[in-house]
Amino acid sequence: MIKSKSRKFYSFLKITGRLDTSLSITAADLLENLIEKGTVYIILDLSELTFLSSPGVKMIEKYNSIIESLGGEIVIVGAKRFVNDVLKLTGMDQKYRIIDTIDAAELLFDNLVLS
Repeated sequence: MIKSKSRKFYSFLKITGRLDTSLSITAADLLENLIEKGTVYIILDLSELTFLSSPGVKMIEKYNSIIESLGGEIVIVGAKRFVNDVLKLTGMDQKYRIIDTIDAAELLFDNLVLS
């Protein structure tokens, strides 16, 4: 399941359960819509994600490339043990800011956008 919430300058996507092929398509559609509306700062809340598949990794990578080309950023929040292991194995922990809390991610984007 994916929940989406937008703020003035950034949006949240909270993904729960398994980020497999099916859910990756849904997440891609949501990200596409956010980008079309001009949102280029995304907080990806993975705190309740239990599985991150290869299509999920590829989807995140694809949209991160698009968002970065537009001057934005995806920040990953709350990745638990298994998901964090996948992020490390794929090298994503070196490419993304991985932050512990939503509050810290919001503060980061507030500072980026308002500076």
